[in-house]
Amino acid sequence: MSTIAKIESAFPGISVIELNDSVHVTPDHRTLITEKAMIDYIDTKLGELGLTSIETKIDAMQLDVTDIRQETFETEVHVHSHERWMGLAGTPSGETHRMDGLLSATSPQPFQIDAGNNDWGAWVQVVGSADTPIQAGKTHFNFHELQMTGNEKASDYFIQLAYDSTAAAALTAGAYSEKVLTFDGLNAEKFFLLQSVRHVAGTKVWARCKCPGENTATLDFYIGFHEYNDNEIA
Repeated sequence: MSTIAKIESAFPGISVIELNDSVHVTPDHRTLITEKAMIDYIDTKLGELGLTSIETKIDAMQLDVTDIRQETFETEVHVHSHERWMGLAGTPSGETHRMDGLLSATSPQPFQIDAGNNDWGAWVQVVGSADTPIQAGKTHFNFHELQMTGNEKASDYFIQLAYDSTAAAALTAGAYSEKVLTFDGLNAEKFFLLQSVRHVAGTKVWARCKCPGENTATLDFYIGFHEYNDNEIA
């Protein structure tokens, strides 16, 4: 049904012969119906039927479009951005400096964590409070991948990464990611994708692992980063 036909159906007895941005004119040119009045009338009828008003529907659609645009932009930034790979700092300093990049003169070694006796091992800090941003001007970061360089046991490992001032605080707040890593052989050089929210630059990060049924089992790895500006996130 055409727009004019729909309007004529909504307003019995009125034939629409002209439409512009603000006014609708009947054939005898004696009755003028403003667009606002027409929308109000239709909204009233919709309300009587328990349906959502036109303006509410339009507002909701506009919000959806805005969200889709922002999500698309953020995905584009995540996929097409410069990644950085980090290893253990050549000269760690307390809880402020724990990692170095590949351009470091020390050629950073991989991080290492160790499982407990059929339990989680000790937390090891992998990112210090002064280690991010890596790229000047970036305000947020997230891990996107682990490059494994060594695993002491050919087994399944559980790994956790915690994001807060302490690992305990991160666990309490639920600010951690975890993953199951499966190895069919020793020292398998495998990549594992990670998922986490974006964290504010300066956030400390901690790692630990567990190897079910084993007493101690080391993991060696490098960490891949993505970083973002404020205008690249919602």
